[in-house]
Amino acid sequence: MDFESRTVRRALATWKDSPDKDTSRRFSNTAEPLRQELIRHLTPVPQVTGQLVAMRADLLSMAQKDSALAALNYDLPRLVSSWFNRGFLVLRPISWDDLRRRLEPPDQRCFAFFIRL
Repeated sequence: MDFESRTVRRALATWKDSPDKDTSRRFSNTAEPLRQELIRHLTPVPQVTGQLVAMRADLLSMAQKDSALAALNYDLPRLVSSWFNRGFLVLRPISWDDLRRRLEPPDQRCFAFFIRL
């Protein structure tokens, strides 16, 4: 058993002995993989969303060959989907001219978010 697993088990045991707000928070923080925190630190970086989408595309093929990358391939969509949670999105109309301006440079991409009902 590696260090991370022992630490998570210890935090879980502490929570089971004393299930309060502090031990719950400690367990939650301990159980979260460090790779998720790394990705979360990237969020303020300008234009990182497109880079993360490209990284996920690479991971889809690489994770099949490397089991260490499979966990990251699992975490990345979960984190990105939490960023685009309905509560964080703002719906605003844009004009045809604004849309054309946004798509004008040849390397621009257009994305749409759809809500499952």
